[in-house]
Amino acid sequence: MSGTWDPIPGTYIKMLKAIALDFNGVIVDDELVHYRLIRDLVAPLGITVTEADYFEKYVVYRDDEAFQRVLADAGRSASPEVVERLVQEKRRRYLTEVLRDLRVCPGVREFIPAAAAAYPLAVVSGAARAEIEAILEHIGLRSYISVLVGAEDVTDGKPAPDPYIEAVRRLRSRVPGLRPSEVLAVEDTPGGIQAARQAGLRTAAVLTTFPAEALRNADLILWEGFERFPWVQVHLLFEQTEETE
Repeated sequence: MSGTWDPIPGTYIKMLKAIALDFNGVIVDDELVHYRLIRDLVAPLGITVTEADYFEKYVVYRDDEAFQRVLADAGRSASPEVVERLVQEKRRRYLTEVLRDLRVCPGVREFIPAAAAAYPLAVVSGAARAEIEAILEHIGLRSYISVLVGAEDVTDGKPAPDPYIEAVRRLRSRVPGLRPSEVLAVEDTPGGIQAARQAGLRTAAVLTTFPAEALRNADLILWEGFERFPWVQVHLLFEQTEETE
């Protein structure tokens, strides 16, 4: 496979062969829901987690790792039993809370079907698979996703590279011989960018959760998100990749 056409007629991208999307903060704008659930669940334990704490320390981690870190930072025992209880209660509450005021990130409903017509798409997240599946079905986008990597699918979650390594491995069923450098990862956190880069993917950052300065390690900033996706800049990024590899 020497190249693929992007959704903008007349623009040829030689090296981009798949796109991997984070979920929370990229497809749905729900990071504050996660923050409030963690805050409320640890409050009865006498632990205070501020919004600044959440976004500075815990936002990139999947549920079990986030609770482990919250408890450890408070000097509390993070036994597997306590962590699992907190995780299960958070997951029990999450869908009710997020569907109460579901915010799909601007442009996503249009971008995903258009992009899926040209490239296999992966969702790569630290969220539980059941949460991702339920919301994608609810907003009518599940059928466009070829690969889904959730919290249960890897031993180490972001910011470790494992979720993206696994996503590329699974995407090879659609694109034989796929290399990580032929995949664009779209993320919203510094830790997510770190995970994708360490796995060898090219990266683009949306500004849903952090300012551009915090995402400076991304190869590309999506200043207008998915509403005006910069296919020309993506084209140039992957052309540069081809020349330098």
